[in-house]
Amino acid sequence: MDSQVTIIVFTSVLLALSQAFTFQSPENCKWRLQDGNKNKIALDCSIRTINSDFDIFKFRSDQSEQITSINVDCSDVFFFQSTMEPRAFQSFYHLQQLDIQFCKFKSLPAGIFLGLDNMKSLTVRTHNSDWSAMALELISNSLVGMPHLESLDFGENNLWDLPERVFCPLPALRHLNLTANRLQEVSKVGVVRGCGAHLVTLDLSANDLVALPKAGLAGLKSLRELYLQYNKISILHDGAFVGLSALNVLNVSSNRLVALPPDVFNETTGLQELYLQNNSLSVVALGLFCSSQSAHCIGYIC
Repeated sequence: MDSQVTIIVFTSVLLALSQAFTFQSPENCKWRLQDGNKNKIALDCSIRTINSDFDIFKFRSDQSEQITSINVDCSDVFFFQSTMEPRAFQSFYHLQQLDIQFCKFKSLPAGIFLGLDNMKSLTVRTHNSDWSAMALELISNSLVGMPHLESLDFGENNLWDLPERVFCPLPALRHLNLTANRLQEVSKVGVVRGCGAHLVTLDLSANDLVALPKAGLAGLKSLRELYLQYNKISILHDGAFVGLSALNVLNVSSNRLVALPPDVFNETTGLQELYLQNNSLSVVALGLFCSSQSAHCIGYIC
């Protein structure tokens, strides 16, 4: 009986402590516990712009160490420019997820994410297409400081090109989303010459790509899913998918293709799903969807 009373009292004390826990969140931010853990706090902030006066950059160290997730929405009504300094988030050592929406950055300076050793997921969507004069610019060191980043979403940023080795500081990167930008050449995507070798998913949909050159993505030996729909691709060169033997899903729908090279899928021996709808294909070579080298045929074609 005494043991039961002790358990009930102990449980009640724990419950009271959890209910009594408070956290002083910045102005225009709300906080919430993640998984009921007071050492894992998520911040959801709605502000006009991000700049050096943003309250979360003034947190005490004991507060910032508890924060594992930050979601920031800037005003989408007024087109005010946002800016961030190098090491802007360095006090948030345990931060794992950062999502920034509608904040109109013109550039991301070198070292802006330094100190985020535990970061797993980063999303920066400026929606700069709403403000056509504003195009996001990255430099080669914009993404240093996140060695464990697995997922990166830079969609809807009005990006025209990317530095050649911009993703090299991200050895753990598996998922890259560059949808709805202005990219015109695969060579300007920043995943060539050894960078992005461990990518599993690459989304280049809704850009301005016009062709896929021979071996254009050959360095992405681990790539399983490639999304190229809603571009302006009229040419797939012979050998366009050289080096992509791990590819399972390929979407080139809603482009301007009129023909396909007879051996274009020879290298993609693991391809299971192929999406070609909404093109202008009139003639398809016999055996195009079966590899003579491996006797493999694509399982699903749309």
